Amino acid sequence: LVMADRAREAYNALDAEFKTIARIQQCLLPASLPKANGIDLASYYATAHRAGGDYYDVFPLDNQRSGILIADVSGHGAAAAVVMARMHASLHSGAANMDSPAEVLSFANDHLLLQCRADSEVTTFVTSFYAVFDPADSSLLYASAGHNPPRLRRADGCMCSIAGARSWPLGIQCGVQYEQDRLMLGRDDHLLLYTDGIVEATNTAGDQFGVDRLDRAVLQPHDCARTMVGNVVTAVDRFTQDTPALDDRTLLALRVR
Repeated sequence: LVMADRAREAYNALDAEFKTIARIQQCLLPASLPKANGIDLASYYATAHRAGGDYYDVFPLDNQRSGILIADVSGHGAAAAVVMARMHASLHSGAANMDSPAEVLSFANDHLLLQCRADSEVTTFVTSFYAVFDPADSSLLYASAGHNPPRLRRADGCMCSIAGARSWPLGIQCGVQYEQDRLMLGRDDHLLLYTDGIVEATNTAGDQFGVDRLDRAVLQPHDCARTMVGNVVTAVDRFTQDTPALDDRTLLALRVR
């Protein structure tokens, strides 16, 4: 009985620590998405455990532009949350002062590697997609560090992936020069950024949600980014039913106004 009580106390203490980490982590995410010129934004964030490794952010930039980021730290729990916090710190110290998404990812990559060298207990990598939307011409300048290609729904209902400018995930190789590409958007075009916890969500039979089901959810009728995100979350929940989430699930959507 004494051993059981001690085990229960240790579990409760550890659980309290994880709750604290989770609360701190939530504070690093946007409390609300900022008003962005020319686009409507919406997000969804759910961790598989108390703390997670997914991260998203929106940066107000000069000339009414907006920086849009999503990232996924390998692994789960406290270690992933620590790396996510480091990503937040490095990006908030550098992204607002850089013009190109390629520069931002290069900066984040080198910064992450420098920190990981100082902490031999942390060995991980991060996939990330960072884009700058310019309302002057509705263009999206973007770069990808091994992240899932975002899904683009054109106003006419055509679906495609944004698979250009892909390179190494962050935290693997120092000095990576990331490529970037430009995409022209139009009124009522929708872009959905997501982490792999969405498409790799499984049902009771072990089947994955996948990109095809994701596209079908994106194609459901909606009039704003928030409704589109809600359609995807509902589709994932119906598919998985009571199957526990094995990975964090994050969505970040934009609609061109």
